[in-house]
Amino acid sequence: MLEIILTILKFAGIGIGIILAVLLILLLLVLFVPVRYDLEGENKEKLKAKGKVHWLFYIVSFQISYENDEMKQVLRIFGVPVWKK
Repeated sequence: MLEIILTILKFAGIGIGIILAVLLILLLLVLFVPVRYDLEGENKEKLKAKGKVHWLFYIVSFQISYENDEMKQVLRIFGVPVWKK
């Protein structure tokens, strides 16, 4: 009986340890991986603007553009558009 309880506690401890390790890795990624951005724009006859934000080696990227009174926005994860407007 004691052996079964100790085995259950062992697997629960391993599971909790894995969850804590993943959370620690995510926290370190958020704190230490830089966010890169590039903005450009011009205002001659009409306003034109473009912006890009990349994080985590281009795994997460966001692009926005404003041209001809129309704004386009795209959020990509691993290059796959997950949100367009």
